[in-house]
Amino acid sequence: MRLRNALAMLALILLTALQSVHAQKTSPYEYDEMRDRIKRFGTGNAPIYVWVLTGFDALTMPADRRAVELQARIQQVVTELGSEVLPGGRRVNPLGGVILWVTEPGLEILQASSTARRVAIGREWWYDTFLSRENGLDEIERRLRQSANGKVDVEITVDVPGTEFDIDRHTGEASQLIQTPEQQRTAVQSALALLTVLGVPMYPPPATTASGAITVLDISGVERNGTMLLRANEQGLAELAGEQRGIIAMRPVGYLPMRPANISAQPYGNPQGAGQTRVSLSLKRAYMTSTPASVAPYRRSNQRLLDSVLDPYTVIGTPQWGSDFSYIQPVLSDADVERLLRSGDQRLQAISIEKPTNRTGPAP
Repeated sequence: MRLRNALAMLALILLTALQSVHAQKTSPYEYDEMRDRIKRFGTGNAPIYVWVLTGFDALTMPADRRAVELQARIQQVVTELGSEVLPGGRRVNPLGGVILWVTEPGLEILQASSTARRVAIGREWWYDTFLSRENGLDEIERRLRQSANGKVDVEITVDVPGTEFDIDRHTGEASQLIQTPEQQRTAVQSALALLTVLGVPMYPPPATTASGAITVLDISGVERNGTMLLRANEQGLAELAGEQRGIIAMRPVGYLPMRPANISAQPYGNPQGAGQTRVSLSLKRAYMTSTPASVAPYRRSNQRLLDSVLDPYTVIGTPQWGSDFSYIQPVLSDADVERLLRSGDQRLQAISIEKPTNRTGPAP
């Protein structure tokens, strides 16, 4: 009984705390920060988190009723905002909030709205993405911050299930290998589906979404490797990166990773023969895809690439492979390890030199 009463009291305290958070819509500091964010890139809008349900509602309403009430209140806020909210880039939190792209006058409307319980700055466009940062998301952010018009040109890659991929040895640039007419048709269908979801008009580029957040510049790469060139502002980048609409990679136009592999040494309990060293090699993660049709081609691509990495060297014995073939442990001569380290192979993410515990001196 005491435990039940204690839990009930704790729940009441939490609910009260959540309600008190919503009681104050936003602090003067937060309001100034949101207003500055809107003005920062000269686009006149920014992502704003609008909570339309109280903490009490979120925790006590049945899920089905909460979902209906949430959509109704979001629509009410959107109606109140009118032209001061953009049509795209909306992300709903099922517990009671939504990210809206709002203008500065829209902030005033939200402050006066009885439906908006709390208002806060939305997360950065890349916050929820599963896209690999290896392809230059940080560089996209840097270019966006320096852009005079608040827009940046990006190359996106749509998922074409069943295709393998390659990584350039000298630049680290990844590309899908579309090799059959069927794969070309799949690539076109994937690109059209993406453009439809984004609301891009179906006529030749340049075509722009109604919100102006995304402009299609070039689609000629779709049949070649599943790529399109787009121009996007922060809202557009959030739509591309956050929703994972069949996009497996996004990088700034002209960007090449060109990052050397991380090199480390670690002890290994079973020494190799004289003048021999076991090394662990990991590939860079080219694309982020987990569809069942992509698993086998992904493994084949990894194995082909690591075989190619090791082709110039003499592998001693049988190497050990990781389960998805993105990782391999071969034994090489010390001389070959030196050559590998000097090669600067951009396909590799990491090289770990496993130094036998009975060997003195530095690892090769």
